[in-house]
Parts: sequence; structure tokens; C-alpha cells
Amino acid sequence: MDQGIMLIYGPVLDPAGVYGLGIVDVKDEEYLKPLLVNDPAARIGKYVYHQMMAVVPSQSPL
Repeated sequence: MDQGIMLIYGPVLDPAGVYGLGIVDVKDEEYLKPLLVNDPAARIGKYVYHQMMAVVPSQSPL
């Protein structure tokens, strides 16, 4: 998060079953792979990832 790569992460409290969600800002899949391999949670779960076309608001003050 300090590097601006991991934007949001945490558990999703779905009544059907809890799972994690993370939103990262990387150029392509090759930048993502090392993050997944080095994540301690990789020992207990699996990852599914998809590209997202996002609109991000500007950071200018009101």
C-alpha cells in the first residue's frame, strides 16, 4: 500500500462464505505474479484475477 500498488484489500463477509478481495494497480500480469507468489495468504488459498476497467476520480480538492 505504501508504494501505491495495493489499493484495497480485505475480507468480504459473504454469508455464503468469506473470501478475500484485493484491488491492485499494476501495468500487466507480469507485475502481479510476484505479488501473488510472495503473499503469505497464498499458503492457505488460491487466487483468481481479472483485469478491471476503472474510472478513478482526480485527487484535486473541492
